Amino acid sequence: MMTAVIIDDTLTALNALSALLKERCPDIQVVGTADTAASGIALVIRQKPQVVFLDVELPDMSGLDLMYELVGELPRNGKIVIYSAHTKYILRAMRAMAFDFLTKPINSDDFDEVIARLREMQTLPGNQAAAQEGEVSLAELIGNYSKREIRLRDVACIHYNSAQRRWELDVAGIDAPVPLRYNVHSKDLENLSPELVRVSKEYMVNINYVRDFSDDVCHFFPPFDNIKGVVISRRYRSQLKKYFK
Repeated sequence: MMTAVIIDDTLTALNALSALLKERCPDIQVVGTADTAASGIALVIRQKPQVVFLDVELPDMSGLDLMYELVGELPRNGKIVIYSAHTKYILRAMRAMAFDFLTKPINSDDFDEVIARLREMQTLPGNQAAAQEGEVSLAELIGNYSKREIRLRDVACIHYNSAQRRWELDVAGIDAPVPLRYNVHSKDLENLSPELVRVSKEYMVNINYVRDFSDDVCHFFPPFDNIKGVVISRRYRSQLKKYFK
């Protein structure tokens, strides 16, 4: 059973989504609703839902800005689905790490597709256990880098630095790669999260940040669109393709 929270100041839209979830998704339980950003934050902190359906235009804060505050309060595999009557927000929503985007009024086919993706992510190996365990910390794997807490959701890519003989993280808001301890092995990283997908001997990617891939090269959503040269090896190509059906 997935738990969900809806944050929307338009009562008719909120009730419509609640009814749609109740009718079509018996495996998703709405554990609360909120009509402001402030009450939404409090609700998410209290309930720790696995998915948040978030309106963009709230009375006290933009939903896109609120998303950054909510991300740190969700369980590790928690997702945020933005929904709005305005398609102009789609790009900003995806840049802000939204899992997906729905337009109002909600199209049933689009809704079913988003729900199917949510279910798929929840049933990936390790995700159900992860929901119980909560956020995985990288602290034990990171060397002396301690300027800020780094979470997996901040990481777009992990690559092996052959010159230094250790793995490094590409992290949002940090220009230089963050080095891991010398004794960290690829198996340690693969066990961190099912959302870390191996694409070659030297690279693992956070599948949530991969926009697409062409000519066997990964292309990332902003703010990681400056990452170049992540080449997908033949061995891991099929594994990555299943996320882009």
